[in-house]
Amino acid sequence: MNSTKKISKHLIKKYPNRRLYDTQTSSYITLADVKQFVMENDDFAVVDAKTGEDLTRSILLQIILEAEAGGAPMFSSVALAQIIRYYGHAMQGMMGSYLEKNIQAFIDIQNKLTEGANGGFEGKAFSPEMWTQFMNVQGPMMQGMMGNYIDQSKNLFVQMQEQMQKQMQKAQEELANTSLVGESGAGLVKITMTGKHDVKRVDIAPELLQEDKEVLEDLIAAAVNDAVRKVEAVNQEKMAGATAGMNLPAGMKLPF
Repeated sequence: MNSTKKISKHLIKKYPNRRLYDTQTSSYITLADVKQFVMENDDFAVVDAKTGEDLTRSILLQIILEAEAGGAPMFSSVALAQIIRYYGHAMQGMMGSYLEKNIQAFIDIQNKLTEGANGGFEGKAFSPEMWTQFMNVQGPMMQGMMGNYIDQSKNLFVQMQEQMQKQMQKAQEELANTSLVGESGAGLVKITMTGKHDVKRVDIAPELLQEDKEVLEDLIAAAVNDAVRKVEAVNQEKMAGATAGMNLPAGMKLPF
């Protein structure tokens, strides 16, 4: 890709044969050319030549995929797996915002370091003494930036806690309105229990009333235990859904 001047914006059309056409330069380009636009901070958009659908994100993801496969990867398998787990999760939007803000904070710090180094030591070998001098000058600025970053992270954590509490409250409300039936004696005794372990109804088959008191007591106890097990299973399922992806520390118990 040869260009004698920087173009304000490239509108790139993608055709069914996967070829990319730059309408600004009236020429076909490659994915490597699009990557160069990114590296040079050139503004661009990729659209489907037929439908006009915006394909910019998919092209950027393709560039990342090739970069990850072709050289030293930036994301480990563990990091990718953790990101994947947040797709479809209630925290997906917040996770995306968190990653974006952290990347921007990293870029801001890097730019400030570069500006300070180029401004104060241009043309000189960057010795350990110069690095110490540079950090003494930049220290207050860096502390301010890190302070803003910490504040942003703290605010995001508070938002995550609030959303977590809302999800937990919703799950508990659903549990309170859930009724499960425990049985014993092949259905001769039935216990209806709510998600809060409150017994709402006891059904005993008429023929059991002729049995010994001890037999009837055992069947009722067995039906209650069956209902409790079912309630606890539903409780765990709903709470697991409310806390999925939160990676709670081992041993940490939630209020339910």
